[in-house]
Amino acid sequence: MRIAISGVNGLVGSTLKAFFLDRSDEVSEICRHKGTSHSSKIYYDFKENTIDTGALEGHDVIIHLAGANISDQKWTDAYKKEILESRVLSTKLLVKAIKEMNRRPKVFMCASAVGYYGQHDPSIPFHEKSPNGDGFLAKVCQEWEQACAELPLLGLRVIHLRFGMILSKKGGAMAKMLPAFSMGLGGRLGSGEQMMSWIALEEIPRIVDYVMTNDQIRGPVNCVTPHPVTNAEFTKILGEVIHRPTVFSVPGFMVKALYGQMGQELLLEGVRVIPKVLLESGYKFQYGHLKQTLEQVL
Repeated sequence: MRIAISGVNGLVGSTLKAFFLDRSDEVSEICRHKGTSHSSKIYYDFKENTIDTGALEGHDVIIHLAGANISDQKWTDAYKKEILESRVLSTKLLVKAIKEMNRRPKVFMCASAVGYYGQHDPSIPFHEKSPNGDGFLAKVCQEWEQACAELPLLGLRVIHLRFGMILSKKGGAMAKMLPAFSMGLGGRLGSGEQMMSWIALEEIPRIVDYVMTNDQIRGPVNCVTPHPVTNAEFTKILGEVIHRPTVFSVPGFMVKALYGQMGQELLLEGVRVIPKVLLESGYKFQYGHLKQTLEQVL
């Protein structure tokens, strides 16, 4: 199978590349660096609205993961624009290229996030058919998914991978937490009641492969475990697994003072998300419960 992946240097992209290469699939990298005529790199630049359509043509699947990191810096107006445009404009560029192809891919998979649902009461479960929410991340996810709207009309099966918090010691939010927790300085954030809908990094290639090869699945897919936890529960379990106390807490006002809107939406808000599509289609989670997952991945 020929698979083209953008964002291949990121946490998810590099993991998927290794997974597909390990089983002898052909993987091409959609990136902003030109390769040689014999390389597997496909050049594109959404800022210049440029893409090597010829090199992209003939792939069976395109997996689009690229986008500016949402937690690298505070959300100034300029950086919020970069977060949004890096996702929406790059997706529109890929859609434009696909429309021009003679041999189009069968499947287009595009990253999204559970931020699509916004902030809600922790007791209310949300699934793929639940309405979108409010806030900056919700807006980004909605526009990102909408950028793919033309593709089903061209005969492609489109999947929106709504990722939850990805658990890995290699990178992402948990990797940033571990140093403080390892020193016994970990603790809940704000009230600790906000939901954390999570997924193990090691589970993602299995989900992507499952969805990619299941012709009945299309549209949004919540890439989260069936067992979300509150921030307080996550804090307690992580402390138990690494054998460190978690007596500290960071007041919500301090989080907002330090990180602004980013801290509010990423750290103090959350939603209980259920992977209804995966469960109803028969997918079996390998990393379902938090404690067992942390014991394995750490």
